[in-house]
Amino acid sequence: MNISDQIVEGQLGFQSILRRNEYDYGDDYPSDADWGSFYYPVCDEQICEHGIHINCLPKEILLKIFSFLSARCVSQSVLPVCKYWHKLGRDPVLWKRLEFIHHSENSYAMMIKTCSLKYEFMRSISLKNFRSSQQMERMLWHIGNNCSRLQEVHLYNCALRSETLTRLGMTCPNIRSLSLVRCDENYRKNHYLWAYMKDASFVVSFPKLTSLVLFRTLATLSYDDAQNIVRVCKNLKKLVLDCDFWGRAIRLIIASLRNSIEVLWLQGRNYNDSMCQEISKCQKLRELGLNHVENITPFGLKYIGSLKKLEKLLLFHATNISPLCFAEFFKTNQFHNLSYVNLSGCRGVDAQVKTVIRAHCPRIREVIFEVQGIRKEPTYIDFDIYINHPE
Repeated sequence: MNISDQIVEGQLGFQSILRRNEYDYGDDYPSDADWGSFYYPVCDEQICEHGIHINCLPKEILLKIFSFLSARCVSQSVLPVCKYWHKLGRDPVLWKRLEFIHHSENSYAMMIKTCSLKYEFMRSISLKNFRSSQQMERMLWHIGNNCSRLQEVHLYNCALRSETLTRLGMTCPNIRSLSLVRCDENYRKNHYLWAYMKDASFVVSFPKLTSLVLFRTLATLSYDDAQNIVRVCKNLKKLVLDCDFWGRAIRLIIASLRNSIEVLWLQGRNYNDSMCQEISKCQKLRELGLNHVENITPFGLKYIGSLKKLEKLLLFHATNISPLCFAEFFKTNQFHNLSYVNLSGCRGVDAQVKTVIRAHCPRIREVIFEVQGIRKEPTYIDFDIYINHPE
């Protein structure tokens, strides 16, 4: 049972007498003028067996409960219930963040119609599984022309062209967070070089970015792409790159953003100790994730030890670092803020290393060692690369 059913049936700690919504709109989104005939009259004097009606709760608490629902749930399970819920359901607080997942051909029309009705409130939008590049172009064109206050754009598994993103950045100049996860025009899992965008030239259209996620979207980060990022995104705090990259390019980015970067995730195969030396200069770094670090030695690990503000540390496949080096690393460096460590795929890491980590990191909550069958999706969620969307 999802949270919307629990609200309507009164299973969130309140025995509500409200009935389940009998109307199923599917992907049809009624206009505000249509809602007058779609409600159940509820009298304020009606009291349930426990002596309190859910509508007796303060407005702020109801809005807090509704804020956990998606736009689809608010439309189908809140607005039609009664006039009071319809009024609360139209509060701008609930429409600042909209999420749309492609379920059918009507999902596209629903998204356009919802944005048209609520565009003045929107601050964040998430789109998932829209695999038509023509639809994506029209959707982002519509968003760009109507949602000038937009600050966050999250796209997951969407067919996308660089030109479409460039136009979005020009029409929405206030975007501060851009996440592209498995987004490209011709995504093919088995054809690596054909599957991704050729460059990151669209970044120049987003001058206010503080968060940039390019996860399985860009084939290779070139030196020109790196120059565009550091020239335009001077206040970048979060950077996630899952692609091949030139060592010179990534070192330019790290050196240029060392005074602002707080979250860094790199997934490639061009790591070495000199790159760790550059990363050690990012003293504001709170979260560090490095995948495929086979070329990093204990000397590179020593540089990472100077990052005293680390809260999350991930090192995948560090096969050149022994368990003894890891144990000594966590003993000698005082990571007072470290709460998450993932050393999956590292050679010989055992329970003894885990014991050392828990003994010398007072705030540690999670220590992960996986040798075979490494599950990366939970790790992506831990670093806010993937987001759990309601299906």
